[in-house]
Amino acid sequence: MDAEINFLRILADPTRLKLLKLVLREELCVCELVEILRITQPAVSQHMVKLKLLGLVRERRAGLWTYYRADHAKVEAALERVVNLLHADVEELPDMAPEWQRRQQIAPGAGRSCLGEAVSN
Repeated sequence: MDAEINFLRILADPTRLKLLKLVLREELCVCELVEILRITQPAVSQHMVKLKLLGLVRERRAGLWTYYRADHAKVEAALERVVNLLHADVEELPDMAPEWQRRQQIAPGAGRSCLGEAVSN
């Protein structure tokens, strides 16, 4: 579950999501990304480092220029892992074992409020 959480955390930043979306479409140079997003070159580079660490983008250098493009297969695989996690049964997720055990200890109460008080109709 850690990989999926990290993936979502990285993409939760609007600038990183925009960068990824742009390089999913085409390979772009850092200077183009600076112009498009109107952020500094160091900001682009810092965001791209995080995307690269997850393997979502690839870097190509040509002289002084750095170009980025998305690794479509890795982006798709990461998205699929998130979807699979959301579809998995809670009891099948080792990372949620404590939460599932606590859930099992709560007796379902038809006609009871969350606080255990009887609900009148």
